[in-house]
Amino acid sequence: MTFARWLHAHAARRDHRSNPITFLAQHMFRPCSRTRKTPADVTWTSPDELHLKFHDAAGECGWQCRYIEQAAAAYAEYDDARRTA
Repeated sequence: MTFARWLHAHAARRDHRSNPITFLAQHMFRPCSRTRKTPADVTWTSPDELHLKFHDAAGECGWQCRYIEQAAAAYAEYDDARRTA
């Protein structure tokens, strides 16, 4: 599973106020109530590509970059567990 698909799966969760990964996922895949994106709609597949996207737009690290780093660490744990199982 790619990072984009993994993050998209978190967008359906309801803990966005306490979980930065869910908040990031909803920000990326549900920017407003009428617009929904899928992993096929985004141009990035890895945390590094997503991080670069925010640097191109803003030029500096903000809350998105911190949340992307947390999501990247959680995805790495998921991927390691999946590979060893």
